[in-house]
Amino acid sequence: MFGTIRKHQTWLWVVISTLTIISFVYYFGPQSKVSQGRGGAANLGTINGERITPEEYDQTRREVYLRYFFMSGTFPNEESRKMGFDESRDTYYRLLFIHKQKDLGIHVGDDTIERTARNMLHPLQKANINSPAAFVKQILEPRGFQWDDFERFVRHELGIQELISTVGLSGKLVTPREAKGLYEREHEELATEAAFASASNYLASVTATPEAI
Repeated sequence: MFGTIRKHQTWLWVVISTLTIISFVYYFGPQSKVSQGRGGAANLGTINGERITPEEYDQTRREVYLRYFFMSGTFPNEESRKMGFDESRDTYYRLLFIHKQKDLGIHVGDDTIERTARNMLHPLQKANINSPAAFVKQILEPRGFQWDDFERFVRHELGIQELISTVGLSGKLVTPREAKGLYEREHEELATEAAFASASNYLASVTATPEAI
């Protein structure tokens, strides 16, 4: 699974740039900080017209941290941020993928999630982590994570791989031209012309004087 994640890393950014980003619009600006400062709920933006909740954002942020761990063997730190890790950017990217999975009806079965989770934990045996319970105790809990965070991460990671295979054509991603056509079909404005005729027969406006009769 470590190799699979690394293998598809480049694909993820290409899919984002050619298809996903043009299909969704999100807003993230200083207004969110203003609303927080006034005691209101943070404005984390919207994706495809759906507002991003603080809970959804935090759960996805945790998935970003777990993905970094399974790619590098460590959790993000100050040094990784200096090397280009951007928590906010990667969280929004992943949110886009998660929403796209829902949009396409991609669902991963529990058996597949359980099998994949076991495979992902197998390399950790070298660090004397020989069971899911040990993984939770030694890796997750000290950093404020729970098993549910890991399970959700695996579910969405498998969904992302399915999403990649869905938009890929014979190992080839959708071209920018095809993506543009999809975008135009979904967002084009229809223009039409119409001619209106009154249902009245205008009798009310006819004046019939005795002389004329």
